[in-house]
Amino acid sequence: MLELFLTSFPALIQYYLLRRRGEAMTVANMKTAVFLWLCLAAALFTTIFYYHPKSYTGIVPFRTVSVVAQAGGPVIDLPISSGQRVEKGDLLFRVENSSQKASLQKAMTASANLDASEAKAKNSLQIAMANVEQANAALANMEQKLADAEKLVKANV
Repeated sequence: MLELFLTSFPALIQYYLLRRRGEAMTVANMKTAVFLWLCLAAALFTTIFYYHPKSYTGIVPFRTVSVVAQAGGPVIDLPISSGQRVEKGDLLFRVENSSQKASLQKAMTASANLDASEAKAKNSLQIAMANVEQANAALANMEQKLADAEKLVKANV
């Protein structure tokens, strides 16, 4: 922006001269000033971009790494200070974890309820198996009585 302002002086001077003389501003009157403005702008931009330092290769003096917590929440503790060197495995910050603890407690309660339901189902299964054995014993007893009754009927007793 500053470069355009500095290079536009020929056009501004020509404009004020035309106004002072009372002439109309036309393309014919301004062509020299606009051409001179374009030449100055091209020279200035070429100079700036030629001397502008740039490099396509270089060494980065330090590396920044984004650190993101696995769980969201407010940070409650910062055991390191700004600019301190850290190694792999160092604790960088602590995040408030009461919601995770509550979720863990809820899951542990649900797991205990499932364990109790499993124990209750095993007891019900044992009772059902005992009832099946009792029914099989009663069936065997009835079959024995039937066999005895059939022998008595054959013997006409």
